[in-house]
Amino acid sequence: MPPTHDTQNPPTGPLEQLLSARREEHLETSPAASITAAVAEMVAHPEYPCLGARSVFRRDAVTSVVLDDLTDTSPGGSLDALGEHLRAFAASADPTGDLVSFVACFRGPAPAGERAYEKRLWAALRHLHAHDESPWPGAVADDPVDPHFAFSVGGRRSSSSACTRTPPASPGARRSRRSSSTSTSSSSGCAPTAGSSGCATPSAAATPICRAA
Repeated sequence: MPPTHDTQNPPTGPLEQLLSARREEHLETSPAASITAAVAEMVAHPEYPCLGARSVFRRDAVTSVVLDDLTDTSPGGSLDALGEHLRAFAASADPTGDLVSFVACFRGPAPAGERAYEKRLWAALRHLHAHDESPWPGAVADDPVDPHFAFSVGGRRSSSSACTRTPPASPGARRSRRSSSTSTSSSSGCAPTAGSSGCATPSAAATPICRAA
């Protein structure tokens, strides 16, 4: 179900007003092109805080896919499809080129809050790792508590971030982990009707980690 309108805490800033308006459009049932356009509109907004995301969108260096369910671990389901897309993206990305991004938009399920979404994201990353036959890059830490950790799919390191459709994030929610100064790709998961104005890198303490075997 789409989120209900919060009459007690109406949106205040221009970006929050934009996101609130997009929520009313029920993008979770819209065509894929409408969802990816809404994400691009959000990132292009002057108040959007992630400068790296704004840069790759300006350079048209984004590969976007729209999938149904972030929790779908069934064979051939949404997360298996995500793995296939990520491996193709990893194979096509130029490791010596500029930063490029992969954005996965999920139609649902709507998270109850940032912590619930964080747990779902870690579960999705563990599924991707469990079904990825490529070895973890040797120069990249495989333990999320390591400051040099970077996720890996298809043998290519990446930073992973997420935007949720929850209410505006707390001041500490916009945070990033610098995993490697030489990373050339990033993978992001975005809920199509994102309601927060920033990205949050999942906390390593949220749930058991997806460490390389």
